[in-house]
Amino acid sequence: MRTRNPRTWIHLMFISLQARHQHALSSRDTQVASLKHCWDMLKCENKTFLTLVTSAFPCPKDQDALINELRHAGYFDVFQICPQNVGGSADQLDGNSFKWGCFLCAHPERAVGFLRGESKLTIKF
Repeated sequence: MRTRNPRTWIHLMFISLQARHQHALSSRDTQVASLKHCWDMLKCENKTFLTLVTSAFPCPKDQDALINELRHAGYFDVFQICPQNVGGSADQLDGNSFKWGCFLCAHPERAVGFLRGESKLTIKF
């Protein structure tokens, strides 16, 4: 997907990566090196990768810009936030147990009409 906000995307990808690790990531980590390579290839700002990833969390205005990009690209027509089952029961949900899931997988009854071209898929939040 083309973006007008590569700085924010790369910053959030680094934050997501760091959140999955118990210790601080090394710049030699392959995933960090990959993000750094993307940043270096862009050459869109006079900021180092280290400055980017150690800066404050993206402000609400930058986050809204990403959400609008995703909306415009139709991302929310295909994916949705879904609760995860905890302990094997659909009735027990932990407040933090949500993940992105495929809309058509979660609602197969809507997929038939969509695949036949009978309806446009839209998800309202």
